Amino acid sequence: MGSRDTNVVILIGRAVADCESSYTGSGLAIGKFSIACNDMKKGTTGYTDEVSFFSCVMFGKTAENVGKYITKGKQVSIVGKLKQDKWVDNQTGQNRYAVKVIINQLQLLGGGQQGQTVQAPQELFNKDDITDAKFEEDIPF
Repeated sequence: MGSRDTNVVILIGRAVADCESSYTGSGLAIGKFSIACNDMKKGTTGYTDEVSFFSCVMFGKTAENVGKYITKGKQVSIVGKLKQDKWVDNQTGQNRYAVKVIINQLQLLGGGQQGQTVQAPQELFNKDDITDAKFEEDIPF
């Protein structure tokens, strides 16, 4: 067995749209949404806003229980890992890549559910890497 490197990401941002919930053919719940994270960038004329967008996905009980609370503009704190997808574009034949955040802990910030932390079931993320599982449905971002 090879060694493992560290892959942890922590983000606080606002949902750019309501969470999209679905299920795989085997019944696994999936929640997908994107967040916008604001930052300041120093330029020659001072500071300007810089926004980065991140695609996020959660699975299982976390997706079932929390997805309905993630609405456009809702601020969330997430802890997870980065996952890179690779595919061949059917039209151009070119390799395409996308990076998404696989969430294992999510906290709703602000609003009615302030401070509510939801921890993904550990057994879900300790299996032989659920992100490498072959789902019957694509999870596009």
